Amino acid sequence: LALACHIRYSSKNALFALPEVSLGLIPGWGGTVRLPRLCGADQAIEWITSGKQYKAEEALKEEIVGYCRFVEEYVKVPLNQNQFDALVSWTYNLGPTNLKQSTMLKVLNEGNYDEVPEQIKRWNKARGQVLKGLVRRRDTEAELFVS
Repeated sequence: LALACHIRYSSKNALFALPEVSLGLIPGWGGTVRLPRLCGADQAIEWITSGKQYKAEEALKEEIVGYCRFVEEYVKVPLNQNQFDALVSWTYNLGPTNLKQSTMLKVLNEGNYDEVPEQIKRWNKARGQVLKGLVRRRDTEAELFVS
């Protein structure tokens, strides 16, 4: 069920797994289609074939790795660690489709690093409304990008 959601919440004690594997069954739609989209094919294959249970903290790290993958795939210019981290945070919050289609990515891939912070800050709305929390988040990402 968690794989079908856009936002997943859990307690620190939660466990994530594809338990049907331990019964000799292949996971259904969520395990074989959605999981690779979240964390990449390599990690998904491990989950699908092992039946291992992952603690909430481990599952979070696996999902973040997936977002790193999108930044690495779509960005065609060199990044320092802070720039990379800022873009991973942005992508984690807004999704890889928004990254791929953004003016920010186009500007960055043209080598216009100085324009990226302003492009980051443009993404501060939800349902057409500017949200203070998103303004703070985008300001933090923009500051990290230039530091």
